[in-house]
Amino acid sequence: MEKWIWNFIWTGDTQRQGLMTVNWTWVCAQKSFGGLQVTNILVENKAFLLRLAWDFVCSVLSWTEMMKKWFLKCK
Repeated sequence: MEKWIWNFIWTGDTQRQGLMTVNWTWVCAQKSFGGLQVTNILVENKAFLLRLAWDFVCSVLSWTEMMKKWFLKCK
């Protein structure tokens, strides 16, 4: 998906690959720092996975209790 975003930003088409003229971290930078403030999908995905892991370990909701019993074999 990130490749499609790169292609669209550089060429205007998700299927056509173009030459990148700016570093991707610079594109993801905030507008106040001269970037385009494009969300880095890899960083967002890691944040969502960490949140899910935190909920899994610390929550007492029914779905987390069921998953703990299923995966961790806890009683």
